[in-house]
Amino acid sequence: MGVMASGVLAASTWLTLVFKKPFTMDYAREHTDPSLWNSPSFIRTNTILTSVWGIVFTLNTFLAWGKMEHFFFPELNYEIISYTLLIGTVAFTNWYPNYVRRNGQRA
Repeated sequence: MGVMASGVLAASTWLTLVFKKPFTMDYAREHTDPSLWNSPSFIRTNTILTSVWGIVFTLNTFLAWGKMEHFFFPELNYEIISYTLLIGTVAFTNWYPNYVRRNGQRA
């Protein structure tokens, strides 16, 4: 992704947190009993997930800039780091809610 695309994703993600409507919540509601939608654990879990996505989108913005400016690494390294971050975040997004449920923690 380019600097603008990653930057818009990062800014949008952070704004959803500022307005206390984490973007992951809409997706999570598709797989969660409606009686849990207002629970502190559900909200906190989605705040954490959205924060992780915000961090990754922000890092990818800087990586895209570094790639564009040929700043430090060869271009392929920027791509590898960027996609590794995205794949890791997808894995975390799938793992973390199950971890919270399994351990009965409040996220």
